[in-house]
Amino acid sequence: ALRASEIVAAVRQLPGAEARLSAGGKVMDVGSGSGTVLARFAQEFPTCQVVGIEPLPYFVELSRRLLHERGLEKQVHVEPVGAETIAFDQEFDLITLVQVFHELPDQKKGEILRRCHQSLKPGGVLLIVDRCSPETGADLRDRRFTMSILEQWFEVTWGNIVNTRSEILQMLNATGFTVTLENPDMIPTYWSFAAEKASNRAAAPSAWHGRLVN
Repeated sequence: ALRASEIVAAVRQLPGAEARLSAGGKVMDVGSGSGTVLARFAQEFPTCQVVGIEPLPYFVELSRRLLHERGLEKQVHVEPVGAETIAFDQEFDLITLVQVFHELPDQKKGEILRRCHQSLKPGGVLLIVDRCSPETGADLRDRRFTMSILEQWFEVTWGNIVNTRSEILQMLNATGFTVTLENPDMIPTYWSFAAEKASNRAAAPSAWHGRLVN
């Protein structure tokens, strides 16, 4: 499992994200699980507000207990709902989905991305960190896909689909995002996608687009 510190370190590499959170911004972690990512954001950005979205009662209770133990209850709030029900309107500077995208019902992924888009402030960023299925025969021999192949083998039991890079990029573009980063090295064995919600004002495209993968 990913460590919360790796996620925050990845966010710090996204242009403007650290400044927005340090200035009292707001972050939402979709599928927040045990709450370790929520707690890490709150501890590293003491002036930001953090919201977790978690439908499973066991994890809601576990995360609330963790937040209580660390004295973060006033800074962090956990919503006990599924991602397909979120209805925020331009509230967040950053939304993260960490090892969650493949667990979302495949037919609801587009709707959830649309709701994330609506929840972001103009200029806000969505960060997806997840496995990606191979797209070609050559990918099967690429070590970066080894864990993805194993993950899909296990996840098929639950009916979950580990998407390919192309599928994720297509869904992001179709739901109004501009993909600014696709990188398999930021967090090894995972693909990281950063996608921005366009600002209301006419602005020049960002000069930094990460290292795109061929």
